[in-house]
Amino acid sequence: MSHFTKIRTRLVDEATLRAALKRLGFNAVDARNGVKGWMGGSAQADFKITPGPSDYEIGFVKDAGRYSIVADWWGINSTSKAKFTANVTQAYGLEGTVATLAEQGFELGEEVTEEDGTVRLTLRRSV
Repeated sequence: MSHFTKIRTRLVDEATLRAALKRLGFNAVDARNGVKGWMGGSAQADFKITPGPSDYEIGFVKDAGRYSIVADWWGINSTSKAKFTANVTQAYGLEGTVATLAEQGFELGEEVTEEDGTVRLTLRRSV
């Protein structure tokens, strides 16, 4: 019996997604052998991370131009699927914003995360 869940997202750019995962402290690697789950089960993915001390992994697979998150959440104790998805989505937005503004000549001056999770960026540009 498979316990894998696939979460559809609006994340489309692999480089931005990998940067977001790095921002969150994860090392994304190719998922040639799939994503590990319960009883040695696996699911296909393009790349994956190991979220904690267990052998279970979280994978990312591109489907119809967008990435989906695939994992056997039963064995992942370090986070929940809702919290993980929210954190990745926020980090993806931050990475995309900073990259887009850097292309327009802005530099990141300061980044502050408030108690409620709000992130405030201070950017500057020379004229």
